[in-house]
Amino acid sequence: MITLEGLQVGLLGAAGGAILWLCVARVLRSIVFGLPVLNPLILVSAGVIAVGMIVITSAVLAYRASRMDIREALQ
Repeated sequence: MITLEGLQVGLLGAAGGAILWLCVARVLRSIVFGLPVLNPLILVSAGVIAVGMIVITSAVLAYRASRMDIREALQ
């Protein structure tokens, strides 16, 4: 459940980042010379890495939470 919620937040963040990146890409074209700004491979790679890190982090946190004693956590 914790991992699923983390995945949902990660996917929402990746989608929001992609939309923001597309909006800022026009400004970046005038700043960055010689590099393709609208390279879909870079966008997909960054999204996959970000979502993968979020899933791993959520899984580690869920594992740690499952190993914790409830009475100890509430004190």
